[in-house]
Amino acid sequence: MFCEECGEPFIRKEETSVETSQCMAANSSAHAILNDLPPNDTSPDIADRPAPAWVPGFGTPDQVILHLQDSNRRFEIDMFDAPVILGRADPRIGFEPEVELTPYDALKLGVSRRHAIISWSNNGVTIEDLDSSNGTFLNGHRLSPHFRRLLRDGDLVALGELVMRVYFK
Repeated sequence: MFCEECGEPFIRKEETSVETSQCMAANSSAHAILNDLPPNDTSPDIADRPAPAWVPGFGTPDQVILHLQDSNRRFEIDMFDAPVILGRADPRIGFEPEVELTPYDALKLGVSRRHAIISWSNNGVTIEDLDSSNGTFLNGHRLSPHFRRLLRDGDLVALGELVMRVYFK
C-alpha cells in the first residue's frame, strides 16, 4: 500500500517492528521512521545477487544523483569516480568525504564523518553503512553495517535523519 499524497509505501508492524501503519512522510521531517526500526537488517548481502543490465531503475548507470530532501541541493556522482564516501569533513586529520554533508546540518541530523559508501559492481550501484553511529536507512529499513545493498532509481536513503532521494542518469 502507498500513500496517496506522496507515493511512499506504508510501513507495517510485521515488516519493520514499527508500532503504527502510517505513511513515512507523516511521521517526521526525515520522511522515514528512523527511531523505531529494528537495530539491524539481517538479510543476506543482496549486492552479490545478479541484476539485469541497466534499464531505468536497475543496474549500473553512468551517474547517480542524490537529491537532499527539502532542499534544492543535488550531488551528482559519476560512477567512474566510485566508490565515494558520504559523510562530514574532519579538518583535524584533513579528511573530506567525496559527498560532504556538513553544510546541510549533517552533525545535527546524525551523519557520521565516514557514514556510508556508494560503489558499483557488475550487479549495480550499491550502498554500504560504514558502522555509522546513527545508521543508514534504505527505504525505511536500517542497513547492517558493512553489508552492501543494491540501490534503485527512486530509492530513499537516510543517513541518520538526513534524507535524500536516489536517481540514476
